[in-house]
Amino acid sequence: MNTHIFDSWHLPHMSHGLDIRDKEDLKAIAMFSTGVLLGTLLFVAFLNAVFDWGIPLLPAIG
Repeated sequence: MNTHIFDSWHLPHMSHGLDIRDKEDLKAIAMFSTGVLLGTLLFVAFLNAVFDWGIPLLPAIG
């Protein structure tokens, strides 16, 4: 029985491990990084609105 922790849910093409020279792996890394960045920004915007921290999320223009 194969009991590796990732075997039950990893993407099929990821069975070889992470290879940054592979286009599919780079795409997955880019999508994950973008998701983490946008999620973090959304979370900070939410906390900023809820707790009224007054953090300027966008630079002043003009």
